[in-house]
Amino acid sequence: MFRARPFRHTFFGENTPPLSCEGKIQDGSLTILIGVSDIAIPTVEIGSDEWGEFAVVENLERQLDSGFFVRVEPELDESDPEEPKFGCMIRFTRPAALPSLIQAAVERRGMTVDQVNMIIPPDSDFGVSFSYRGFFNGGYRRASSRDAAAAVERSVQ
Repeated sequence: MFRARPFRHTFFGENTPPLSCEGKIQDGSLTILIGVSDIAIPTVEIGSDEWGEFAVVENLERQLDSGFFVRVEPELDESDPEEPKFGCMIRFTRPAALPSLIQAAVERRGMTVDQVNMIIPPDSDFGVSFSYRGFFNGGYRRASSRDAAAAVERSVQ
């Protein structure tokens, strides 16, 4: 089990619009707000200590209705090399294939996925990292290979 505390982070990318992400403890669980979406991470318990409130979360892998996969995974916290401990990474992955409902909406407009501007495009992921005490360590954002190809194409034109 891992601790995660409230946080706020904005991801910036070279060829992607900024993505705001905020973690809150509300209604008895850790809720992560990504853009306009709220994602409740299953929470074992809510606690507090001298540093404030935290949620206790477990390993998780689940697909959301939006097509994203959310994973809570152990991550080595190397802050004390003499006594290694584990924090966690909460990772969101959008697979290369869109959910059928979204794909159908794109096709109804006579477009392809590559023609649709998406804040989080297919085949990309991002995540937030927490120390073993639950402090926010930072985040990462991996852009889609489609974004890189589109950026090269735009620069050539």
